[in-house]
Amino acid sequence: MDGLVDYYASIAEASGLGVLVYSRDWAHFTPAQAEQLAEIPNIVAWKDGSADIRRYQMIRERLGDKLHWVVGLETIWFRLTTELEFVPTLLVFQLLLRNCPSNFMI
Repeated sequence: MDGLVDYYASIAEASGLGVLVYSRDWAHFTPAQAEQLAEIPNIVAWKDGSADIRRYQMIRERLGDKLHWVVGLETIWFRLTTELEFVPTLLVFQLLLRNCPSNFMI
């Protein structure tokens, strides 16, 4: 395991609580690293806050239902407005809120 995986593994192993891994600007996990973490019994959820939709999709495809998945609306909004240069209309925003509520497990 590498340092990032070791870090989260040590937190999970020291705690009796369920752990949510928060993939953020400074914590970019590969699908293989995410799979290593998912094998630790009390790592129970994954939240993506990196705005890297492709990486998030690869991790979800590899892990399936091993974890609960949490995604923030800001991740999707960032991708739409910056990478795709899309200016969402009010209708698109309403659909996003309805279908991907911020910080709710999916």
